[in-house]
Amino acid sequence: MDDLFGVQVFQARNHLRAARSVAKSSRSVLWRSVAFGLCINTFQRNGLWEDARACQMALEEFLISQRMVATS
Repeated sequence: MDDLFGVQVFQARNHLRAARSVAKSSRSVLWRSVAFGLCINTFQRNGLWEDARACQMALEEFLISQRMVATS
């Protein structure tokens, strides 16, 4: 069972790297937001809290740069 979980985490990381790469190069606010959300959710479900937080911060910076989030 541990081997199966390890493989799934490895595959998830590969898929996330691909999604993050597309998100960074995409000009679509919607696609970037969806890709970042996918990354955050998957990192959290796999216990990768630091990666999830880094992705959350990148999303917030992106949305602020697009003037999509109110800053206080």
